[in-house]
Amino acid sequence: MRHPKTHILKCWTEFFQAVKSGAKTFEIRLNDRDYQTGDTLVLQEFIPMGEQIGGGQFTGDRLIRSISYMTDWEQKPGYVALGITDQCEATRLRDDITEAISIWEYMQMDDDPENTIGRVINKLREALSSPHREDERKCPICNTSITGYCIVNNH
Repeated sequence: MRHPKTHILKCWTEFFQAVKSGAKTFEIRLNDRDYQTGDTLVLQEFIPMGEQIGGGQFTGDRLIRSISYMTDWEQKPGYVALGITDQCEATRLRDDITEAISIWEYMQMDDDPENTIGRVINKLREALSSPHREDERKCPICNTSITGYCIVNNH
């Protein structure tokens, strides 16, 4: 099995905004990049201009998503349907829950169980209510802090 890849893709505004809002959790793509579960997609919002091939412009807005599922069932030849998830949100939530569990384990030494439970519940509430910010992420390959994709290491 190969290491996960990062794919930088154009995404027309109509579809980009649906992904951004959470209404669209899939991509249908020509499988010319050897997509695999676990790969990262960097979707770049693109406004096409007319019928001219290659005409259009990027808005500068980007989303990072992870391929969580993949199938070619009932697709045109060479195309795949990719289930995508908000990689950053999933990672943040996992880390927050891990931290809450660590607090729980540490606090088991506390004589006051109600205080322990209350502090863990508060930590979980804080984790679930904290705003997710697209600009607070790291490159999935080199862990460099990024705002779009890692241009330093060209991935």
